[in-house]
Amino acid sequence: MKRFLLILTVLLLPMLATSCALSVMDRQAYALCMSIDLEEDGRITVGIFSPMSSDTDEASAAQGYTLFTGTGDTLPHALTIASASTACRINFSQLKLCILGKELASTHQLRPLLRQIVDLHDMRPECIVMVSLTTGQDVLKAVKPDFGLRLSTYLNQTLQRLQDAGLSPKSTLVRCVRDLAEDDAQVLLAICSVNQKLKKDSQSQSSSPEGGQQPAGESAPALATSGDPSPWQNVTAGDLPRTGMNPVEFPGCALVENGLVTQIHTAEETQRLLFSLGQNGK
Repeated sequence: MKRFLLILTVLLLPMLATSCALSVMDRQAYALCMSIDLEEDGRITVGIFSPMSSDTDEASAAQGYTLFTGTGDTLPHALTIASASTACRINFSQLKLCILGKELASTHQLRPLLRQIVDLHDMRPECIVMVSLTTGQDVLKAVKPDFGLRLSTYLNQTLQRLQDAGLSPKSTLVRCVRDLAEDDAQVLLAICSVNQKLKKDSQSQSSSPEGGQQPAGESAPALATSGDPSPWQNVTAGDLPRTGMNPVEFPGCALVENGLVTQIHTAEETQRLLFSLGQNGK
């Protein structure tokens, strides 16, 4: 009997080792947000924002998340470099935002770029395509969900509220690729930006002796009720008159003409455009 158990153990050891190896290989880095920026030398930098196992990370303001990047001559090259910085395969099935830097979006044809993103393995077609007025990587470094929300929940709730109010278009990846197929198409993209004043305030509060537990307003702007004067005149993401711990803002939109971003619209203009188009953010 002992001999039988010994033989059985010897036979099972390779299977156990293989199982352990497979469990490690199967681990994946689930990207929640991705940024794509144009460098001064013409190269492209990709940023991947993903949950991590530890509680803190100096690369991002949001606890429990990490930001890793890669720079290359093309988007595929940059993604390859970024992938080399993690032992896990990058999975895009949970991607919420694909953030394009304004410099890139205004100088590079968007449809070929977005087609490359659509073709990525496991890509989520309903992720929101955004144009960042600062660099996309700056947005990922600054985003800081409030009220104890998980990042995915915060993004879902914030964007849904803004879309319902007509302050941001629902510019999904699949919709953008479809609409940009027309040569003369005019497409509205969501925008985002870092409010530099709030960023400084957030950093100073985080370094305060009390641990940064300061009274703060809601990071998503309060929406005006019907009948009130519009508070959105001359207001765009990055310059909202408010307080709060999260310096990243979303109201407004970018106009794409002939495949390039040509104009940024204020929150009030966005409401009018979406109303005239009958979209209302839907």
